[in-house]
Amino acid sequence: EEVYVMGHPGSMLYTLAKGIVSNPMRFDPRLAPFWYIQTDAGIYPGNSGGPMINTSGEVIGMNTIEIAQPGGSFGLAIPSVFIRKVLEDLDKYSEIRWIRLGIEFDNTTLEISQVVEGSAAAEAGLMSGDKIITVKTPTTVDLQGQKGNPEGTLLLINLSTLNYEIPIPVIIERDGKNFEFIIKPTYQSY
Repeated sequence: EEVYVMGHPGSMLYTLAKGIVSNPMRFDPRLAPFWYIQTDAGIYPGNSGGPMINTSGEVIGMNTIEIAQPGGSFGLAIPSVFIRKVLEDLDKYSEIRWIRLGIEFDNTTLEISQVVEGSAAAEAGLMSGDKIITVKTPTTVDLQGQKGNPEGTLLLINLSTLNYEIPIPVIIERDGKNFEFIIKPTYQSY
């Protein structure tokens, strides 16, 4: 997908750079609890905070950072769905609230490796060794057999924009049988 980034790099006014989306879901939990849009369009100091626009003229993200590496660089933009969530949270709660379930899982197999004692997942009845099959949300994703991204990345992406006040039905596999649990999530403030 072709995109355009706008900004003021190096104090130059009204610049526009063209590029492509090289990864629409670049996720690194060390950076943030959400994914980025990766592009080869120039996101230089001064462009951050400017819009990333698709060829239909829609703002799909906010330019954030350039990652420079030997042999080239790429830019990251925060997707507009997260900007919307942040603005709604700030308006409603005066803080940003990221959903917390209280589980750790293998990013490839979706097997739960740890359930935090006293967490929403523990209270719902999830246990270590359970395998997550489906998380039923407004944008439900069947997590088995997805191509191009580890299933765990899709799960995190699916959960990251949810409102913590809404219970989440989760289907897990335990001892060869599927069970549905309702998790009443908590949140972490930022």
